[in-house]
Amino acid sequence: MAYGPVDLREAEIKRLIATYRAAYRQVIKEILTATTFGKIQRLSVMRNIKAILEELGSDVDKWVKQEIPQYYRDGADGAIRELRRQDIDPTKQVYFSQIHKEAIAALVEEITLGFTESIRGVARNASMLLNDAFQMEINQLIAQGFITGEDRRIIAGYIKERLRQQGLNVLIDKSGRKWTFDRYTEMLIRTKAVEARNMGLGNRIAENGFDLVEVSNHNSDHEACAVWEGKILSFTGRTPGYPTYNSALAAGLFHPNCQHSINVINKELANKTKAYDNPYNQP
Repeated sequence: MAYGPVDLREAEIKRLIATYRAAYRQVIKEILTATTFGKIQRLSVMRNIKAILEELGSDVDKWVKQEIPQYYRDGADGAIRELRRQDIDPTKQVYFSQIHKEAIAALVEEITLGFTESIRGVARNASMLLNDAFQMEINQLIAQGFITGEDRRIIAGYIKERLRQQGLNVLIDKSGRKWTFDRYTEMLIRTKAVEARNMGLGNRIAENGFDLVEVSNHNSDHEACAVWEGKILSFTGRTPGYPTYNSALAAGLFHPNCQHSINVINKELANKTKAYDNPYNQP
């Protein structure tokens, strides 16, 4: 059976992204409104920016606590439906044991930390930009003893151009790629929603005594993912002869923005159906 990508609740994702973008526009407006950059002026601008970002943080916290557990439940419920489709009666299907609650809590904590770091990154870069503008003022004062209207236009132009070219980047990854506020936010949302769904499915089948999962196949053009499409993995690593979920993760599957799902397959079907033969299996 060919499985597709994880089904994401796009309306909710877009709602959070819109909230981020609105907050970002407010931050930019605060920076561009500044006309002088002495200590008092900078502190005033930063107070306003921090208030905007604190409100954003509250909205994000509510979103994460509502949506991430639901994606986990989506995976867990999907596992039960698929086991039943295979005429398997799951012994555990409704109650979420402590291990499930801890798994959800860990996911929520991780994504909240990621969002918190991105918000801090915006505040940090805004402060640095304001400090750079202040340094330009100092340079002019040292050079000529006063600041002219033309000097202020030059400084304002510098700020606008810097924001146009760089924005307020919040992260530089290991490859040197810079992530803007909204792009990083969208990547984090989608990546962690997929991870939550897959973890919910994997943990639910594991507690029912099953282990093998199949990677979805939707003709990915991402090289690290494409080689894994349709392959069978051992979610826990307890089934000999199959690569593990963690080894696939280490090889590049489930990368940022990846939408590949894992799906239930029982060992008997994996062994008997050549359509599911896995070239990664060990002899």
